[in-house]
Amino acid sequence: MPSIKTITFDLDDTFWNAKPTLIHAEKLAFDWLVTQAPELLTQFDDSSFMAFRQKIYQQTPELTHQISQLRRVAVKAALVQVGYESTQAQQLSDVAFQHFIKARHQVTIFDTVIPLLTALKPHYQLGV
Repeated sequence: MPSIKTITFDLDDTFWNAKPTLIHAEKLAFDWLVTQAPELLTQFDDSSFMAFRQKIYQQTPELTHQISQLRRVAVKAALVQVGYESTQAQQLSDVAFQHFIKARHQVTIFDTVIPLLTALKPHYQLGV
């Protein structure tokens, strides 16, 4: 019988609570975006902007597993819808994504993670 040599982990909701991190990152990105593209507020607030993005997600199944690209496409589509030129919308979308991803990576790990990994490390190869 083979012995276990490696343990891999999914990070979100295993090492930290993903939902509050995502909500915070979404808010920061949207807040930045409306400072640079105030016309968004003529059609969107943060809630309707999220609903618009979900609609775009459903309309682009070819990007289902390309979440970062899907996010950029949806933000660009919203910007174009409110009157921004395509090139400017793309640039704003790319920078908004950078704000999102920076905040998305600011996580607070669960208190039990470090002790658990410390205990497992001598016995297993660990991966994510």
